[in-house]
Amino acid sequence: MTTTYLAPGPLRMSLADVARAAKVQRPVVSMWRSRSAGREVPFPQPATTDGADELWDADAIADWFRRSEVQLGRLPGNNDSVIDDLPRFTRIDPEVVGDLNTDTLAALLALSAITGSDLGDLTPTEVADLAQSADSHDEFLLSEIVGAPINATALGICDELANASYSARSALEALVVDETRRTGGYAAQFEKLLVESVIAADGALEIDPLRLTLLNPALVGVALAVADREPLAHIRLVDCRDRATRSALRRLRAAGIDADLASDDTVTGPGVLLGDVRDLPNRDALDAVDNIVLQLGERNLALFVGASAALTNSLPDPADVKLRDSWLRSGQLRMAARLPAGVMTHRHSGRLSLLLLGASPVAVPQNRLGVVTGDLGGRVLAELSIDDFVTDLVVATSAHILGRAHVLKSARLVPVPSLLAGDGDLVRRVVTDADADPSRGVDRSIALRADELRSACGDLTSGWQVVPEARPTDTKACTIEHAIKAGWLRLVPGNRIRDDLLHAGSSGVRVLGVPELGGSAPRRIDRVELEWR
Repeated sequence: MTTTYLAPGPLRMSLADVARAAKVQRPVVSMWRSRSAGREVPFPQPATTDGADELWDADAIADWFRRSEVQLGRLPGNNDSVIDDLPRFTRIDPEVVGDLNTDTLAALLALSAITGSDLGDLTPTEVADLAQSADSHDEFLLSEIVGAPINATALGICDELANASYSARSALEALVVDETRRTGGYAAQFEKLLVESVIAADGALEIDPLRLTLLNPALVGVALAVADREPLAHIRLVDCRDRATRSALRRLRAAGIDADLASDDTVTGPGVLLGDVRDLPNRDALDAVDNIVLQLGERNLALFVGASAALTNSLPDPADVKLRDSWLRSGQLRMAARLPAGVMTHRHSGRLSLLLLGASPVAVPQNRLGVVTGDLGGRVLAELSIDDFVTDLVVATSAHILGRAHVLKSARLVPVPSLLAGDGDLVRRVVTDADADPSRGVDRSIALRADELRSACGDLTSGWQVVPEARPTDTKACTIEHAIKAGWLRLVPGNRIRDDLLHAGSSGVRVLGVPELGGSAPRRIDRVELEWR
């Protein structure tokens, strides 16, 4: 049977696009289509195809919603603004508007956001002149606009998309989200975790306003979200000479952020550095991290996302092991966490990990250094508490020296010598009572000396490892999170109260604190004082 398609307008929609616009599940739209067939307001016929997918004319879909509202007394679905929102969920037919690819459309939307102009009121020549003025050095949009056959229909579509999204910048971000949905990228929950981590790292450095360097463009969404939360003194983007860099710079400029485009990854001042090495081979990923580690000063912290095979797992190449161990010996590796499933929107070939690195601590012996480590791989991303993770990261920014009291929620503090003497996996090692008791430094000293001897022997010790023996005990160190899940601890909400507000006696509200748990006489606080505080 031959299917006849209607003459289309410039905007197309799949049934999945219609479902997202109406805020319903995809099968609901199929039900609308089948049930309305032969009735007064039938669902429109497809306009064309894209491979095996049928596509509908967006204007015809909008007309169906209008007529259905008249017939039913309400709009189908769960979005009362569905007709106005439809352009946000459409795709453009190149046969109608010319060779208007995603980059050109994004460049036009960025130009509209930067200049505040409605492009539909301009001629293509005027738009090209506007692009020349906005990007005279052709860093982010000039080539995409001047080199494309833009017509009046394409410019009108840009305005339509901007109106549907309430601003050209929002339309640009919606376009990026749609592309990420098709091609893959970081999940929104993970970007939120990175945003909180960057803000926490900056707080530890006590730099206000925040200074951020993006070592590559993959995490520009994090920078934009940070800018929405915190005042930014400076954003620096390393130019990777690729399409992704131009796209990232478009998004930053459309948001009103005047980012500096750097020619290399030289660390130029204090602040937080954010890098993505997940697509690099092990050696290249480690070299990229090491290049930054060598430059970190006392007022720098660096966060890297990459494949666990390179960042946290055991490494088969002795040269790679030596490179990563150098960060441990110097005390610059502060945190290593293997991330849970769901970090990427599309299936990824391997697990990902996150590293936090800083400057070498001054005058601290190796056997007093520790690394906050956590293996979160047994969960999915939605189950991970961002607050707990960031709490552990804050500990790692400054309190990586053993012998202090730390409260870790989803990680643990492991001595550097134990990691050096282990099997090479930074997050898998079981914590022993020697780790839990900082006073027992002899095991760590022996492990450190054994590691030094092994390193001095070079290839002669390939395949060997030194593991310090723990004192026999029936107790095991664990995270507070595990103890709560096992029922050994109970988390009770409360308030922190200054000691000078407390008194002995029988009047007031009884306080439960550490002294009371240890058997001391109960203390109390005046009820009015408590309510006021």
